[in-house]
Amino acid sequence: MTSIICAARASQRREIHPQRYHACPKCKRALSIAEVIESHCEGCGATTQPKEVFDRRVA
Repeated sequence: MTSIICAARASQRREIHPQRYHACPKCKRALSIAEVIESHCEGCGATTQPKEVFDRRVA
């Protein structure tokens, strides 16, 4: 019985938290903080205007 209660509590604790990050509009790669500040993507080498992206995942 205790394991059922523990499992129910664990499932209730899981919530969906939107994750926010900046992505390169050209190659869709997540950018580091330095890349956002410099407006330069190391992945594709392009000068970018980073786009903020929201991703919903189960925490």
